[in-house]
Formats: sequence, C-alpha cells, structure tokens
Amino acid sequence: MTRPDLDGVRRRLAACSTVSAAADAVMELCLASGLNLPSIYLERGGRLRCVAQRGYWQVYDGLAPGAGVLGSTLVTGETQVVRETGSRSDFIRAVPGVLAEVAVPIRVDGRTAGVFNVESRTALSVDDVQWVEAVGDAFGQRLGELGGPPPEAPAELLARLGYELACLDDGDEVASHTVAAALTVAGMSGGCLFLGTGGRLTAAHHSGDFGQMLAGLTREQSGQLAEYVCRATSSWADGTGDGDGFEAASFLRENGVGSLVVLALVAKGRREGILVLADAAPHASIEAAIPLLELLASTSTAMVVSARTSAALQVSERDLAHRARHDPLTGVANRSSLLEVMRAAMQDDVVRARLVVLFIDLDDFKDVNDRHGHLIGDQLLVVVADRLRNAARDDDLVARLGGDEFVILCRAVESIEEATAVSERIIGRLGEPFGLGDVAASVTACIGIAAADGFASPEQVLESADRAMYAAKRSGTGTWYLAEAFA
Repeated sequence: MTRPDLDGVRRRLAACSTVSAAADAVMELCLASGLNLPSIYLERGGRLRCVAQRGYWQVYDGLAPGAGVLGSTLVTGETQVVRETGSRSDFIRAVPGVLAEVAVPIRVDGRTAGVFNVESRTALSVDDVQWVEAVGDAFGQRLGELGGPPPEAPAELLARLGYELACLDDGDEVASHTVAAALTVAGMSGGCLFLGTGGRLTAAHHSGDFGQMLAGLTREQSGQLAEYVCRATSSWADGTGDGDGFEAASFLRENGVGSLVVLALVAKGRREGILVLADAAPHASIEAAIPLLELLASTSTAMVVSARTSAALQVSERDLAHRARHDPLTGVANRSSLLEVMRAAMQDDVVRARLVVLFIDLDDFKDVNDRHGHLIGDQLLVVVADRLRNAARDDDLVARLGGDEFVILCRAVESIEEATAVSERIIGRLGEPFGLGDVAASVTACIGIAAADGFASPEQVLESADRAMYAAKRSGTGTWYLAEAFA
C-alpha cells in the first residue's frame, strides 16, 4: 500500500474549504495508508469534541482535559506514543484488540487546538508515527488558514453549561454559575437571579453590568418583573421597538438598559423565582436564544431546589445526630453519649487510670419546682448546666443523666487533689444565687467522686460515684465525698 506523500497531503487539504472537509480528508488519507482507526478531536468549550473518525461504530465525545491519552495530549501539548496500550492505566478502550496508539497535538497559532489520534491493532513503526505527526502539523496549518476550530454550537454550549451545573451541589455556586451561563448564552452583560415566591423575591446572586442595579430593585419592582412570567416561561425586550411596560421596565430603561430578558424559574410546578438579564445595547437576535435560556433556567431551578433540599437534609441529619447524643433541655451530653465516651476511654489502661467521675445531685431542687413550677425548674437546670461547663476543665465532659442529676467526666486527672478542686469549684459556682426572670432561686449540690481504675465497665464507675454522692448527702448539703475505691 502506497502512503500519500506530504506534498500530496498538503494539496489535498488546500482543496478543502471547510474544517469538516479537511478533517474528513485526513481520515481518508489515513485509510489509504493502512491506518484504519484514525480520529480528530478539536477543543471547544474546554472539552475535546470528535469532528471526524473512521473505524469506530461508537466514539467518546466531550473528553475533559487529562482524560485518557487524548486528554493528556491536550494538556501537555506533546505527542503521546503508546507502544503497548496495556502499559497505560489511562488508556480508554473504544474497540477491542487495540495494541498501539499515537496522539498528536494539533497546533494553531502556537496553542494546542485539538488532537489527531491513530489507534492500531498492530505495532506502529517509527515511520508511522512520523507520518502521523507530519499530517497533524499539516492539518493544524490548514485549520489556522480556515479560521481555527469552529466555535461551540448553541446546543453544545448549553450541554456543557448544563453538565457543569449538574456537577454542583452548593446552592450559592449553582446560583452564581446560572447567572454566568445565562449571560454567555444570551450574550448579555449583566444579570441577577431572584429566589422566592410571589412578590417576596430575594436577590440570590448578581453579576456584571446592571447586576448590582437589578439586585437593588425594590420588592415592588422585582415583583413586577415576576409578573411578566407569572403565566409564561419567559419575557423579553430586544430593544428595537418602542412602547410601554411596567414601572420596573421604565425604571430600567431610564437607567441605561437597552434589552431585557426575564425567565421563570419553575420546578415541580412551583415557581421558585426569576432570572433577569440585561444589556445596554439592543439584541435583535435574542429571540433565537430564548428556548436555550428557558432550558437552562429549568435545569438550574431543579439544581437550586436539589441543593436547597440537600442542605436542609444535612442540617436535619446533623440535628438528629446532635439530639441523639445530647440532652434536649440543657444541651450537654446525655447518658448514652457519656457511656460511649467512657467505654472508649476505659479500653486504654493508661487513660482509664487517670479517669474520674463526679456524680452531681442538686440539693433543694424539688423545692424550687414545687414553689415556682416546672418552667422555672427547667430554666434553673439550663443555668446549672452552663455553670457546670464553666467550672469544669477544658477537656472535661459534662452530661445530664436525668432530673437534677449531672455527671462531669474528668480526663487526665493527676491526683485526688485535682478532682476535689474541681468539685470545690462546682459547689462554689452552684452556691451563687440564680436569677430566673422575676424569680430568685438558690440550690446547692452534693458530689460523689469515683475513679474508673479498677472497674470493668462505665456503669460500675457511675454506680460507685452515685453511692459516694449519697454518702455526701448524709453528711450535709453542698459537700463532696470520695468513693472508697478512690479514698
């Protein structure tokens, strides 16, 4: 099989008046050379788009920079020669039995504008690689003469922008990307996305010329713009005609807006807001972009609602997780959380040896409840929990077991004196009067102190501290007592 010489390649390409024709010519030249799996990809919108191929029933399209051998070639701008496809972890298989591959950058005006790729079921010789490189250079030269890669078609642009939107899960990022994408599709200079219902719209994101002005519209003005699309999917003014509109439209025109687009943001039959685009110049062709903008708006709205739902779900999950581990009244750890922390700490002999429990029971709390009611009693427990947190050391854990019983888990206790010092501080803080609105209350507390060392389970430690607390109560109010194992 006679391979076409490079002069013949250049003449063939020079006879092509379009990029598509030139790419097809390269494909036919490859087939004539015995290279049966050629393809040409051009970069459009940051992705590689297949413009010609032979030998494939199905092709990959929209390849991201760095994806596979082609994407690597786009990023590096250097020829990639793969002698054994099995040796490349980034090789993307499109047909069975491919042994070798060569990917050549297509350069236009010094930049990599695409990739000329040839795969082979047999080994590629040095001559094969050199010929592919030369043809790639010739195609790049002709591509430059024809004006470079064609721009993204509107459908390609919308597909790319929609894909980028679908990759986002943050509501603010979705709003920002939506405005930027809509301005790109419309060719307009400023916009603002409003979220809300009826006349209660809030500017979620604004960008570009007029963006700040749009975001600053009054509630009445933004509501008037929303009226334009209350029964329609969009409303637009190309700026080529005269006439009247709502006061909001008059305000915008008086402040330099020459063309305007308002898009309804609808998801699951519910109107979520509007997207407003503006430009100083008339846009006589804006009507052609409206269907694309409507599709972008519907995609964006679904993503905004999804992101908002996801954020609400995450908050709910965090709230449920917090509730599962904390006392709902005081916010300190609950009994199950305390036991979990203690159980984990007691697995380590060194940590267990320095672990101390302070079992705290309020004196005279029942009298406060009986005299002032349970509402005041609950308020008192909240303040008690705050004082316990303030009295405890930074690394200590405060928990409420129920009723007026609290526990402070002291970690890394060096001596008996350190544990009793914390107890003295607690008794002193709790002994100060409590101001609960119009009610002045006072309580004291008894504390049982027990060390974890020598016990097999958290429950046994708490039981020991509980007994010590009752021993303290027998000796009077506002006192502490050491469990026998600790004493």
